[in-house]
Amino acid sequence: MARTQKIDVSFFLFLLFSGIIVGSSFAADLFQIEDALADFYAEHNQRGLETVKAILEDEPDNATALALQALFEIRLGRTMSASGLIKKALEIEPDNAIAHIADAAYRSYYVDDDQGVNATIEKAIELDPELAMGYNERGFNSFWLGDLESAVADFERAVELEPNFLAAQTNLGLAYLYLDNADSALIAYQRAAEINPQSPSGYAGRGYYYAYVGEYDTAIEDYTHAIEIDDQDPNSFVLRGDAYLISGAYKLGLADYTKAIELGAEEANVYASRAWAHSELGNQEEALVDYESAIVIDPEFSYAYNGAAYLIAFNDGDLQKALAYVETALELLPGDPDSLDTRAFILYKMGDYEEALEQFSALIADGYTAGHYGRGLVNQALGEVEEAINDFQTFLEAYPDYEPLSSDAQQRLETLESSSPN
Repeated sequence: MARTQKIDVSFFLFLLFSGIIVGSSFAADLFQIEDALADFYAEHNQRGLETVKAILEDEPDNATALALQALFEIRLGRTMSASGLIKKALEIEPDNAIAHIADAAYRSYYVDDDQGVNATIEKAIELDPELAMGYNERGFNSFWLGDLESAVADFERAVELEPNFLAAQTNLGLAYLYLDNADSALIAYQRAAEINPQSPSGYAGRGYYYAYVGEYDTAIEDYTHAIEIDDQDPNSFVLRGDAYLISGAYKLGLADYTKAIELGAEEANVYASRAWAHSELGNQEEALVDYESAIVIDPEFSYAYNGAAYLIAFNDGDLQKALAYVETALELLPGDPDSLDTRAFILYKMGDYEEALEQFSALIADGYTAGHYGRGLVNQALGEVEEAINDFQTFLEAYPDYEPLSSDAQQRLETLESSSPN
């Protein structure tokens, strides 16, 4: 069905936590550089940026300071302003390790060149094998490529070199979660929150841990703390919105997604999640607008096509358009049971009961229990009273509180039972 969604929130977490980079340059005041690096590790971002700018006032061609300024700018969401700083740093000092990692960090946002980015990271580590942020960045890339064991090894090396490396701690926690090592993840997240109580990253990371283990109230507390520290970061609003949505607080989730979008979160997943919240609140037109906005942002986002298709069919809209949407969803994600369920539901709405019955039955045979609702509709339309009763009963046993479908199934069941001779 199109009513459920595994919220993929990893994308938002790495934007929030990705820390990138260190290096060496000997012309500047060593202590100032060390102070700036320490602030970068512990995410005292404004103070570190001010230190770097002070260095550059006295020494405008200091490659390390230029690269560090670029990295602070990236972390603060001003990615485009980093490009010129990185270029100048590499022109001044081609073998500056920080500049190479900054270059990799920047290009990972804008260039589809995983091999080139990885080569740049490896060069930085070769130039400085004690470069903690080099290992963090390499771990970051390994995580996205699905190599979780290598990611953990690199994140652990990063925090071994720099125990106060907040970003590496949060990244380590996330990698542990994906390996289902929740205990180790919590240790990493707790440490991240302790490193800098004034940084939102540690609290947001720990909030993700609590959401992962199903403790949504505690997760919301941590996300709220992160927002109190920085209410201009859209990622924390997205994460809290996810927790609200999963826990059934749809109005609060809707408000958080809307705020995140106002702050610049233009990702397809955010619009699709807000569409889900709108739909649960009965705002069907607004939900469809958000699903279609998600499609415009990411034309390969199968969930948005499926969500839009189901919403159109459920509200007796343009069934041909709904069918086209769900067929696109299945082209993008073949065999997806939610989309197959939606297609069968659209066929039922079109009056093609035999084909709908066949498709719902195939889903149920494959273990898709939610398909009993749709098959119940078809059996009721075909006058197969006992079969419809059995389907609605099975659906309600599995989904007693799955609104609005559960209420509809219950009403249909009561009507069928009252008319059944048995």
